[in-house]
Amino acid sequence: MCPFIISPPFDVARVLLFHQIVGWTKELLDQGKAAADCTGRLAVPTELKVLGVLRVLGRATCFDGITELSGIAESTMCTFFHRFTKWFREDIYPCFVYAPKTLDDLAEVQTPYALLGLPGCIGSMDVVHIAWCMCPSYLMNLAKGKEGIPTIAYNVICDHAGRALAVLAGAYGAFNDKTIVRNDDVVHAIRTDPFFTQMAYEVRTGGGNDGGGVEMEKGAYLIIDGGYHKWSATQQAAGKANTDPTYAAWRKRMESVRKDIECFFGRLKGRFRMLKTPVTFHHKHQIDNTFFTCVALQNIIHDWDKELNLLTAWEVDADWEGAEGQFADEAGAAEESWLWCRPKLKRTKKRRSRFVPSATDDFSSCGVLSSPITKWDMASSLQRPPPSGEGASYVAKQAKLVKHFAIARASGDVAWLRS
Repeated sequence: MCPFIISPPFDVARVLLFHQIVGWTKELLDQGKAAADCTGRLAVPTELKVLGVLRVLGRATCFDGITELSGIAESTMCTFFHRFTKWFREDIYPCFVYAPKTLDDLAEVQTPYALLGLPGCIGSMDVVHIAWCMCPSYLMNLAKGKEGIPTIAYNVICDHAGRALAVLAGAYGAFNDKTIVRNDDVVHAIRTDPFFTQMAYEVRTGGGNDGGGVEMEKGAYLIIDGGYHKWSATQQAAGKANTDPTYAAWRKRMESVRKDIECFFGRLKGRFRMLKTPVTFHHKHQIDNTFFTCVALQNIIHDWDKELNLLTAWEVDADWEGAEGQFADEAGAAEESWLWCRPKLKRTKKRRSRFVPSATDDFSSCGVLSSPITKWDMASSLQRPPPSGEGASYVAKQAKLVKHFAIARASGDVAWLRS
């Protein structure tokens, strides 16, 4: 069980996230550190070194710049920075950046997409390139791709709330998205593991006497751009050559929601300026450690702000009646009722007012999970070969999703979550 649990108190003096990071550093990285060296010279305080790391990440400050600001020797700061990022990637990152592992996790991630008219979606995926100005000459052909400069490329998955779910270790910039994604263990699991492939959700078919028929569709998927493979587990909106109004409306929604990952990259680079400027490290593993550290810190800050109600997200506090809420009469509702938090929605163009659904509203018409699987094991999923005939299943699933969106939109049940 992860020992790092964020539960910020309301006392202002204790909500400083910096103190929590310093506490982890003292406990796990600098444990047993001597207070002075053999000459009696006092060691640099951990707080000052962590501030130096954050300054390098946030402002792209050189290590000698930290020396001018704090008096820490350049060699000391450089050594500590790489130790810190390596430790953060190995120990802290897995506690805050992870794909859904339980049915509860899947339901929490999938529900906002279902409300947006995209049931079954669990995230957006794209590749981001980080400039590498110290690329060795013998790697230039591998690292220089469409960007025109040497880069390291990272395949990232995030959810609608802007939280990273998975990051693949960096690839050299000359490799395209189709090659990179074939090495992503999380994407492979989404394609092959029953935990994801058997995830069931409702899509509208328009059948029945009242035109509101539904059927169960299986298989989670990610929203992507045109640079990836057309797999059943990766759905993309085709180009504008398809002029069918139904498909055009679905494509517009898909393209809008796919901006989640682009906005994530923007916030990440805006917060950590080091990723926006060419990285001056000589070794790829050092850049990987730095990128993973930035993503982990981004998720930590996201969780922290959410706990303090500083982040406007789609979740809101529930005020169900009774000890177990109004969903207590449903099977398993006592354990999962907290998932049915009520978002603030925006009505269709004809009705632009915002509203909060009541606690008794049923979201099943937008999509609901009904998979009996309770946990995902990455180790076992990596042993499964990818499914065959994915081209046909990709087309079939997309046709059902387009039809579902058209029916739900015509009924006025498609919302846009305020972010």
